[in-house]
Amino acid sequence: MEAAKTILIIDDEESVLYVLRNSLLKIGHEYRILTATDGKSALKYFEKYQIDLVITDYRMSGMNGLELIDTIANVQPDTRMILITAFGTEEIEAEAQRHNVAAYLKKPLDLNQFRQIVKRTLGDLSPAPFSENRREDQLQLYVTQVIEQLQQEVNAVCVIFTNLENKKSLLAGQNPPFSTEQFTSLLSASFAIAEKASHLLGNGEGTSAWQIQRSTHLDTYSTQLCEKYLLSLVIASGYPRSFQAQITNALESAEADLRNILLDSSQKGKETLFGQEFNQAVQNELEKIFEDPLGSPLHQQDPDAKAASSYSLTYDEALSLGLILPTEENKSSEK
Repeated sequence: MEAAKTILIIDDEESVLYVLRNSLLKIGHEYRILTATDGKSALKYFEKYQIDLVITDYRMSGMNGLELIDTIANVQPDTRMILITAFGTEEIEAEAQRHNVAAYLKKPLDLNQFRQIVKRTLGDLSPAPFSENRREDQLQLYVTQVIEQLQQEVNAVCVIFTNLENKKSLLAGQNPPFSTEQFTSLLSASFAIAEKASHLLGNGEGTSAWQIQRSTHLDTYSTQLCEKYLLSLVIASGYPRSFQAQITNALESAEADLRNILLDSSQKGKETLFGQEFNQAVQNELEKIFEDPLGSPLHQQDPDAKAASSYSLTYDEALSLGLILPTEENKSSEK
């Protein structure tokens, strides 16, 4: 049996530790989850454990999150890092990338995406790789966050993001009931024809446009991004007309995020691919986080570190503190 992977969460606010720790309990019991309230107590764990993933706040007493990450890199170089902050700046983002953090997240967090990022960072949720290059790996991580958010926001069958150069795709949602390779090949040809027609009509580079295909069972929305990428949303047909505005808004938001990410990745002078906002509401099931027992033997504190497991917090308290985003259900009840 494979040994449990060890996750260490560091934050000087016990409310944050409580929320993040309980959120990760929703994944299952395959992880050992440790917590610490400052860098000094966090470093004690490295004397006893091989830490697979560190999730740390930036602003803490003593050493800040980046200073802690720098120290850990010298102690256990293979440990992966996630930096969280409510005070993000371009300088912090640039420093985070320089320290090779796997993800840079801003509070309040979307806990569903937080869990997905943790699993992917640990290699337990691995999409098809675009490249062996680390910069491409970072690009892949942030693109995946955007397409997963889009897929969940409109409850699509799937969202497909394709690199036209290497013909590889990232997929969020279910496998589509058609050949992805054939579909993207036809789309690429269609956009190429549209581009030539635009030049023929004297429209220069043309404008961003979505191609929509409707059928009895499925509708698809597709657009070309930065010449070498395609984005397609596949959704069950028959949705009410009033839902069209939500689809359009979600598509435009995802397109804007992806264009920014791809633009950043293509500029050598740009220091960061980070800073994508987590705008999707927390799913309704997340309320259960605050009722779950902490009984698993893997989820225990080290006796030498300050314990946070006795801390308790309700869903409403976490919401009022700005630690998480509200669910759609609670948004409706407030109106």
